[in-house]
Amino acid sequence: MSSKVRIYKESEPITMCGFGYDNPNPITELLGSNNETKSIYPYPLHNYHLRDKRLCQVDLIVIENEFLRVAFAPELGGRIWSAYDKTAQQEMFLHNNSFKSYMAGCGGAYIAAGMELNYPNAHSITNCMPRKVTTFEHEDGSATVRISELEMVYRTQWQISFTLRPNEARLLQHVMFYNRSHLPGRYRYWCNASAPLSDDFKFIYPEKMASEHGGSNVFTWPNYLGNDWSQYKNDHEILGLYYLEAKDDFFGYYDRSRDFGIVHHADRHQVPGKKLWTWGQTKAQQQRVAFLSEGLGKYGETQSGRPVNQEHFEFLMPQELIHWDEVWYPVSNIGNFIQATDNFAVALEELRNNKVSLNICACAPVNKLKARVLSGNRQLAEFPIRLATRELFSKKIELQKTSADELLIQFITETGAVLEEASLKGRGEYKMRSEIREEPVHDIRSSYSLYLNGAFQDMCGNVEKAASFYKKSIERDALNPEPLRNLATIYLNNGNTSEATKLLQKALDYNKWDGFARYLLGYAYFLDGKINDSNDLASTSAGMYGQVLNGNVLAAESFGRLGLYNKALKHLDSAIEHAQLNPKLRALKSAVLRKLGRKADSVKEIQALKIAGVDDILIHTEQFFLGNSQSLKNVNALVSELYYDSFRFIEAALDYIAIGLYAEAEELTSIAIKSGLKLCRLPIHYNLEKCPRKYQRQYVSPFLFLVRGYARKLQNKVDEAVSDYKKADTAQYYVFANRPELERILWDSIASIKGSGAFEYYLGTYLMSKKRYDESVMMFEKAQQKGLKFSVLFRNLAALNWKHCNNTNAAEMYYKKAIALDNDPNLYLELVSLYEVTKEAAKRRKTIMSIPEEFKRTSPMMDVVGPVLDLLAETGDPQKYNEFASQVSLCEWEGLGKGIYTATKVKLGKTLFDKGKYLEAYNEFKSATEFPKNFGTSVWYVEPILVRNEYLKAKCLKELGNTAEASQILQNIVSTNYTVWYFESWREDVNKIRFYQAMALQDVGRVSEANMVMDGVNFYRQSRGLIPLMFNLNSEQLFATADSNCAEQKIHQGPEI
Repeated sequence: MSSKVRIYKESEPITMCGFGYDNPNPITELLGSNNETKSIYPYPLHNYHLRDKRLCQVDLIVIENEFLRVAFAPELGGRIWSAYDKTAQQEMFLHNNSFKSYMAGCGGAYIAAGMELNYPNAHSITNCMPRKVTTFEHEDGSATVRISELEMVYRTQWQISFTLRPNEARLLQHVMFYNRSHLPGRYRYWCNASAPLSDDFKFIYPEKMASEHGGSNVFTWPNYLGNDWSQYKNDHEILGLYYLEAKDDFFGYYDRSRDFGIVHHADRHQVPGKKLWTWGQTKAQQQRVAFLSEGLGKYGETQSGRPVNQEHFEFLMPQELIHWDEVWYPVSNIGNFIQATDNFAVALEELRNNKVSLNICACAPVNKLKARVLSGNRQLAEFPIRLATRELFSKKIELQKTSADELLIQFITETGAVLEEASLKGRGEYKMRSEIREEPVHDIRSSYSLYLNGAFQDMCGNVEKAASFYKKSIERDALNPEPLRNLATIYLNNGNTSEATKLLQKALDYNKWDGFARYLLGYAYFLDGKINDSNDLASTSAGMYGQVLNGNVLAAESFGRLGLYNKALKHLDSAIEHAQLNPKLRALKSAVLRKLGRKADSVKEIQALKIAGVDDILIHTEQFFLGNSQSLKNVNALVSELYYDSFRFIEAALDYIAIGLYAEAEELTSIAIKSGLKLCRLPIHYNLEKCPRKYQRQYVSPFLFLVRGYARKLQNKVDEAVSDYKKADTAQYYVFANRPELERILWDSIASIKGSGAFEYYLGTYLMSKKRYDESVMMFEKAQQKGLKFSVLFRNLAALNWKHCNNTNAAEMYYKKAIALDNDPNLYLELVSLYEVTKEAAKRRKTIMSIPEEFKRTSPMMDVVGPVLDLLAETGDPQKYNEFASQVSLCEWEGLGKGIYTATKVKLGKTLFDKGKYLEAYNEFKSATEFPKNFGTSVWYVEPILVRNEYLKAKCLKELGNTAEASQILQNIVSTNYTVWYFESWREDVNKIRFYQAMALQDVGRVSEANMVMDGVNFYRQSRGLIPLMFNLNSEQLFATADSNCAEQKIHQGPEI
């Protein structure tokens, strides 16, 4: 009998460059945050990356059997840090013990290491932050590591469990998400496994169609334009692909240089997302290798996910719970596999002597299986398959006057059923692009068509566009229930209950049996404190189609708030009948049973949840209340289970308030306040020595006092409530409200005490995040009138006056007030951006030069150094530029530092060129790629700036009379093949390169070709709503200028396949 799987802890020494502190300003869509960062509120942005190396220890939790050793890093997002295959003596994923954090993804924190777990966004905000990691041992000898988190953006709970069994070489992955809120929650789930690359590395995806990362182009796979893109050695461009129309349940890679690969297997209907990413055989790869680590080597990514791509979201409906299984396992000595099940992979290789070699590698015992070899209707062979774990099966098969492509291998179970089939052809289908189009047709004449377009934009996370389509749909048909409900949901997510109520009442006027509209209206009343009205709507919606779960949960909370706990229990029982695994509902039932004095039944509910293997904060709070709440041991256990986080205490307390258990909410917040110091834990990659004290997290969130005060007020402890409100009356960094119930509590605190303006500040920030900008401005102004002097308050007022009120003078004033209180470089950069919009060059220059010296020369934020060099380039003074550049320290930013250097050097040269100083300009262009050591050691990859540099160099030479050399440079620009496919196929960069090629073609007299290239440039620009360019060097200033004659921007699809 196999020995049980071991679980143990250890630490590993690592070298790392981490964070100094987070951006103290809330990140919302107001200042044009990109698609990756606009969805992170209430989390802060990690944009202050240090580049001084530190040696430290990363704590690991390890599960190990006779075949695999898998280590998890709780402080780095619970990622799989290492997965070592003992048989092949190879790492399954990239093992990187010398990393540098990278400003990428949703929160600005990415490291290339192991397998990262991403939810509710790709490259999630917390994938480098501490997550709760729990271990379990099972009676069959297996062991499980569970990573779980209650995320703060949509307030959904997720957990991913990895199990290793005895005598198996596979890692079983169980994924579970559920929505504990009353509104639909968006999510993207992606498991990102990094892998070391070589020229013999092959990405194995059985699909025939793929679309590009970040774009709309669709391609054939693996061959496109005569190139086999699955072979890494052929990937001469950055490559990011999503695979479409999946017909198989597997993907993976195989590296012949190591004779090793990995397989991922999952039901494609549950996990349809498959993706690869590589920097390709490019200089970008060299730059990223040096930038992300030391000695990292080339790396790529294979990813499983849901939905199909990372441009779309899926929705978890209220109280919905979904779960599925995935498997990861290693293979070796079989070659490029063509099929895989959850316990073996199959490779079929054609040999020279009219034979094929069938190779099978098992990750778990394979018994009572046989293989049947077919060619059309002919059976060529049949034989049994019996394999032990990591055993290799190999058999040569005669082709018998057929081709290898015609072979079909069937794997037959003992019942005669076909378990799986394998063939070189695969199951994928080539399709026309029009056959897989996703976006609905835009038809302004149809209310339903407008609604579908709104729903599509909603799925893409473009909430404002979605709301616009819903409003237009309602204009066409005022009683169309779908857009009324969806627009009301957007308003409810923003806490705007008054507008939501109007829309939902309209929907019910049209159809009083609309259960979802009735439920949502009940929730709107619940938020407004109209508990009786909420109860009536919730109770009736609970009996309507599709709303049994939601309606019963809301009815239970309403009855709880009314003190009718027996009725609340009845509705919870009805809800649980339709959601047996939902841990929050079972925990709430436990709480109500406890309230009714039925402690034994309450204990049974919690025990049932522990057996089910699901996690929720209320499970742990109920365990605490069912035990001895005065025990210090129990208090410490609760703090540990809620993972040392004020947010989780606040969330749990608000859950108890929602169902009328105010004493529990009071006790929980009191425990959190008393625990104080334990609630502030930063991961190992925060260097507190580099973090000013004012930016270090406070130990006790003021929201703990606010929620406790509100709970006490609901118990008629008015004096104690007021006392708590007074204790909460302080403005702190990184304290951002998100849950709608906090809005009501903040209003109550404002009405209860005079205050310093802190409550108005918190409420204003919440309203700003929900795009209720007029209300937000009013709150911030009230905070200012009360005398609150806090840099983030003035920064928020500046942003609102600039972007919402179009009052740039007021915005300038508020930015200056913010800077006077805090030298945060983010404030200077936002003010610089304001001056760029108002075209006040002198003020922009002055602001850039006012940035504190410690940020200008050695800043961990490259976007500080860049504007300074850019400003010096504008002056056209090489001496001042070179003097400053020689003192800058960006050597640890690798290729990115060189990008700043090249761009600003070219700008300096262009300034001199425009002044007629052609020799000086030529010298600047010539030195633009002769990088000083203080700008890094790696090579910057080709961008339009380098082509522009060559073109301007040629123009200088022509003016200096050196026409021969100028002509040669122009010919080089024209003849160099900048044609790219996939990821960069329609990017702005390529279009800019082609603009300079058109200019060069005209300069060398090839006018017709020049016109053809420029027509292509402008065709692309027209498709994106940009102004056409002319044969004029000054046209480059119009690269990003929109064409007012274009009604809307369109996505260029490229030629039909």
